Amino acid sequence: MMAVVSTSWVYRTTLQRADWLAYETMPRELSGWRRWHVFGIAIVFGMIWSGVEDRVLGADAGKAVRFAVIFALCLLAFVLSTIILSLDQKRRIDAHVLSGEEIEIAGDGTKLTRQRGADVKSWTYDEVQRPTFLPTQIFIEAPGETLILPLRCFGTEEAMREFFASLDAAMDAADES
Repeated sequence: MMAVVSTSWVYRTTLQRADWLAYETMPRELSGWRRWHVFGIAIVFGMIWSGVEDRVLGADAGKAVRFAVIFALCLLAFVLSTIILSLDQKRRIDAHVLSGEEIEIAGDGTKLTRQRGADVKSWTYDEVQRPTFLPTQIFIEAPGETLILPLRCFGTEEAMREFFASLDAAMDAADES
């Protein structure tokens, strides 16, 4: 049996690039290729270095010189990794459609509903992850979609915090049932 929370709510907003920027720059664990790309870059640099080390430095190079070159290669790998992750983050932000279309996100105590034009999707509280609160947005991860409620929906940060607390409590009630 699903818990029913007595409050219903509806928020309408038009998402902006800043909303997606806030979502994509949230600290989170890297996954997929993003988790392993640093090691891949280090392995490639290591393989290249092992093949050219004696030709570049010569057999008489000291340990300090070799260490300095390896340190420089690690630094270069870090810079390259940072550039790759930044470009990927920009690509993900640009991939979100900013249609200028109003989005309606509603809750009735048992489920969340998102409506964009004629497209309507609903999820029970059990299907979505716990909301994430930032001072300027609330993010709700639903299967296949991220719901964003920016501060401008609420007017004040206090109103947004109260909504976040009530949504979190509703999800607790859904978990207990």
